[in-house]
Amino acid sequence: MDKENKEDLTNILKEIGKTTDIPIESSEIRDIFRIKTKSKANPIIVEFTTVPKKETLLTSLKKCRHENKRISTSLLKINGPDQPIYISENLTTKGKRLHYLAREFAQANNWKFCWIAHGHVYLRKMEGGTTKRINSEADLQQLLQ
Repeated sequence: MDKENKEDLTNILKEIGKTTDIPIESSEIRDIFRIKTKSKANPIIVEFTTVPKKETLLTSLKKCRHENKRISTSLLKINGPDQPIYISENLTTKGKRLHYLAREFAQANNWKFCWIAHGHVYLRKMEGGTTKRINSEADLQQLLQ
């Protein structure tokens, strides 16, 4: 978006809150900004004043995904073509790599679940199975043994 300011970004976030039934007040946002990326998508980064607010919003978004409620630009009243909106935790470079490797591992080794919670990567082989927290690439190697 051209000439976008923090108020515009805050309004987008508030629309996401309305969509997920999690009201978001301006006072709950410590900082909000976009980062430039090589792709067309320039993500919005939000830092909340409290971690519980972030967790509540992420939990609500996961619930929406499981109910197949698609959050999109049109739903948020953003001009332009209708495109899906993806919302996730902002991971460190190491965390992003570990999540990528864990997803690749899960796919190659028939593990059913791979996800992130509270900045950590988790795997589960099957429904109701034991959850494995992945802290390093070595953890993935251990699962092969």
